[in-house]
Order: sequence, then structure tokens, then C-alpha cells
Amino acid sequence: MGQSVESFVGAYFAKLDGLIGGLTKKTYWTLWVGAIAIVLSLAANAPHRRWLLDVGQEWQAHVFRMQIAHPFTPIDLKPFESIAVSGWLSHLDKIAFRFSIPLIGKAFHLGAASFLVLNYAAGLLFFPMLAQVANGIFRDRVTAAYVTFAFALTWAGAQFFNDMWYGDGFAWACLLASIYFRHPVLIFGLVLTASFTDERALLGSAGAFLYWLYIHRQKGRDALIAIVAAWVAYFVLRTYLAYAFGLKTGNPIFYASPFFWMKDIPYHVATVFQGLWLWFAIGAIALNLSGRSVVFVGFVATLAGITLVSLLVWDIQRSLGYALLLLPVAWQAGGLEQATERAIARGCFILGFCFIEPFNSVLRYSYHLWSQLQ
Repeated sequence: MGQSVESFVGAYFAKLDGLIGGLTKKTYWTLWVGAIAIVLSLAANAPHRRWLLDVGQEWQAHVFRMQIAHPFTPIDLKPFESIAVSGWLSHLDKIAFRFSIPLIGKAFHLGAASFLVLNYAAGLLFFPMLAQVANGIFRDRVTAAYVTFAFALTWAGAQFFNDMWYGDGFAWACLLASIYFRHPVLIFGLVLTASFTDERALLGSAGAFLYWLYIHRQKGRDALIAIVAAWVAYFVLRTYLAYAFGLKTGNPIFYASPFFWMKDIPYHVATVFQGLWLWFAIGAIALNLSGRSVVFVGFVATLAGITLVSLLVWDIQRSLGYALLLLPVAWQAGGLEQATERAIARGCFILGFCFIEPFNSVLRYSYHLWSQLQ
């Protein structure tokens, strides 16, 4: 008799689980999982070669060199108005208080490559940390590996290796580290560093607050205090720097998006976390049903706030990426059977391959090589 589709798929999934299970039995398994996740991310969303070859040669590099050389000196953008598009000027007009990466770049003499180098370094650390955090929640290394691989295939996972000027990956790694580590001083420093990388990290750090609030024990209480202290310190330092050095940001620009751009919103939203978006729904439902009303309201409010900001500044993908810490909150709240959690995680991983665009993948290098040979 012929094999049924159900049995064929079941056998395939069992082999895949076995393969991943063998990987997670290795010593330092999180490093193995992290390394494969990085390879998946680079293969699915390969960085454009000119970013690596021409780093520091674009006109934006001159602006960031000035900020790195004098992080607390206001930058005059008028000389660049004739060569810059309005979108870039709007971004550069808001970098006065985004000086975490420039300060590190100044300390290590990284120059205009500071953002590229620190984003790549953040990516190398992020994926092993994500695997460890996920395993601590699921108590299943295979599920943890699946969600790590699934994240690597997303737009957010690719941003670590496709960002020269923003520093989102660095901020996201700091946010994830704020739930990876338990020492309150470390948590305080990480949240503050992320917030001075991009203001949206303040909203994203609400996910860290909800994470520790959900497991409210003595350790969770110290972490909550550290996060609130970081929020207070951010606004105090920002106010001081504004008065002491004259730092300021431009007025926010809220875009009235034409229809032909708005029709792309669903796709942009979907690509940020791809199948992992399902966990947001699962987490919200589970929190509501479990009676954790404070965490539930915070969860929904944080996601709604980040979504609203993404629409107001018309920066959908980068802004929504700051919701990443809501994933561990959702994993905690899910309360599903281990087999169900693994099935969902596996499905998210497999779905990620459906979002791969060939000419954004490593195949672009093959095309370039072929064209050179011709």
C-alpha cells in the first residue's frame, strides 16, 4: 500500500527533529545552534557586497564620523542638504541622543565602520543567547533551536548583518541580554545602552519589564527595579545633555502615506517575524485566560505602542523589530504541551523558507560571479 501524506510528513518531521536533537546534544550546543542560525541568516538575506567593500565612502559616513569624533557636539546638517534625500535628513536630524555606538566606536577607533562592526558583533552574540533564553522557557532544546533558526530567517534576524547606519541589531542584542542576565546592574546598563542607541528601545524594554514581572520572584523584583531605574536615568541624562551641550533632535515627521505604499504594509509586517507572529497571538490569549491582567494589558499596550510608532514614522520593519522581547513573554505565558510547542516552532522554521527572495539571498553572489565570468 502507498504511504499516506500524513505518515510521510510525520516521518519527515521525525527525521528533522532527530537531526536537530543530535545537534543540541553537543557540548556548547547553543554555540552550534547560533552558528547555524547565522549561516541561515546570511544565506537567506545576504548582505550586499558593496556594503562591505565601500563602507565609509558614502556621504552619510562623514556625518557619523563627526558624531564619533565629538559625540556630544551638535551636528550641522546644512552642508548635506544638497546631496541628501529628505528621508535621510530626517533620520540624521534625530541621532543627537543615539550615541551608544558612536561612543564605543570612538573608544575602539572604529570610525565609520562602527555601526557595521558592532551590528555584526551583536549578531554573533544574539543567536546563541536567544537559543539559551528559549531553552530556559521551553525546557526543550529542539524547540529552542527551531525558534532560533526561525528568527534567523526573518527580516529582523537579517538586520544584524544588513545594517550599516542604524544600530538596531546592537540595540536588540542589548535588550535580549537584559533578560539573559540576572544581575540588576547589568540589566540597568544594557537597557540604558539600548535606549541611547535608538529611542524605540525604551518601548522595547517594556518587554523585558513584562518578562521579569511574569516570573515575579526575588530575582525578578531586582530586575524590575533596574529597568525602571534605567528609564529614569535615560530621561535625566537626556535632559542634562540637552541643557549642557545643546543637543536636540528635529521635529518628528509623520508621513501621510500614499495608497501605493500602504498596500505593502501587510507584507512588511509579515516579514519582520514571519511565522513567529503566531506566538504573539498565543501569548496574548494565554495571558488573558490565565488572569494575569497586568501583564496582559502591558503586553497588548507595548505591541500597540510599537505598532503605532512604526506607522507614524513610516518605518514599519525597523520599529516592529523592537517588539522582539514580547516573544519570550509569549513563550512563558503559552502553557502549551511540549509537543505542541515543538510543532509550532518547527512550522515557523519551515515557513521561513517560503519568505526567501532568491535575489536577496546568497544566490546574488552566484549571479555576480556568473556575470563576471561572462
